[in-house]
Amino acid sequence: MKNKKILVGITGGVAAYKTCSLVNMFLKEGADVKVIMTHGATKFVTPLTFQSLTNHPVYVDIWQTYNKEEKEVSRKVYNIPLWKKIKKQNYGL
Repeated sequence: MKNKKILVGITGGVAAYKTCSLVNMFLKEGADVKVIMTHGATKFVTPLTFQSLTNHPVYVDIWQTYNKEEKEVSRKVYNIPLWKKIKKQNYGL
């Protein structure tokens, strides 16, 4: 995962809490992670949490503008089902 750019999309639900661990795992592996959240997701975990973890702004409004680099990152979207596979492969969980 070193030097990979990952955009994590988070929706409203209890799994939003688990995403903090997922983002942390990606960061430990050397990935550059950015987060986009739905308004529902912000009811479970605040955008500030992910901003603190990633050192990047968190996008909540779909009408926010993106720069060229962010458009490139958004082409590769990893989601929660991948989390289980990554945990099993890398951490034996």
